[in-house]
Amino acid sequence: MSQGHAVANDEHLPEEHFAMSGEGARVCYEISGSGAPVLLVGGGGSTSMSFANLAPLLSDYFTVVNYDRRGTLRSTGEVSLTRYIEQQADDIVAVLDHAGLAAVTVFATCGGTSIAFDLLTRFPDRVQGMIAHEPLTASVLPDAPEVYEYYSGWVRKAREIGPLAARAQFHELHRIPYNVASRAQPVERAAFIFAHEVRPMVEYVPDLRSIRNSGSAFVVGVSRENIGSSFAFARTPGCYAKELDAELVVFPGYHAGYFENPESFAEVLVPSLQKVVSLSGAHSRP
Repeated sequence: MSQGHAVANDEHLPEEHFAMSGEGARVCYEISGSGAPVLLVGGGGSTSMSFANLAPLLSDYFTVVNYDRRGTLRSTGEVSLTRYIEQQADDIVAVLDHAGLAAVTVFATCGGTSIAFDLLTRFPDRVQGMIAHEPLTASVLPDAPEVYEYYSGWVRKAREIGPLAARAQFHELHRIPYNVASRAQPVERAAFIFAHEVRPMVEYVPDLRSIRNSGSAFVVGVSRENIGSSFAFARTPGCYAKELDAELVVFPGYHAGYFENPESFAEVLVPSLQKVVSLSGAHSRP
């Protein structure tokens, strides 16, 4: 692996780098801070902008890696329509290789947990630990087929009324700030989210046995204001915590608390990450 990118010159100002990945993709990532490396993986439509307010708060304690998925903002590359989740995990490996990071602790939220689960399953040595915040992957729910149909309905709605209008309705209904996923994204990107991101993220089926056997420390997060709601991403945390025998941590706010109130979110995330880092050291593989 290449060396020398793991710590920014000014710990609070992110350095911009580009990693080459499969199919000629050029993946932009930022790195800041010092300490144990932490990778941020957002949900559908997310870019580095989704964590722009959270990353500086984490960089006081960790080396923070924040990136733009291929085909978004500063990153380029064709997106696979048949192996989307796997391709995204491959891109993360390319970023880690370029940054000279052997392994990271991952904070993933919503649909980003599907990418993180795939990364952990296929590249277990690259993931020391993980916090999975309100996973969108619904296979653990007893009504998973109904959840799949629900999200397929949003895909159809995007075709009927337009992706921007559908996304605005989706965010309002699910209490998600609209500009988490909309900032600097044209209508073509909104259309892509519904056509090619939503279903792969929701319908991805993690290999729970492999995750349990990976040796990685694991924590599951749920948003306080979503507890008891019918949203799929609010019901999956309890299921995953049980399936993975993991601690269930309550985060402040709604689904995008990391964006709406990053200071309060970081007050819970920082000690949770520190605990996962500590556990991953105890559980580290030889």
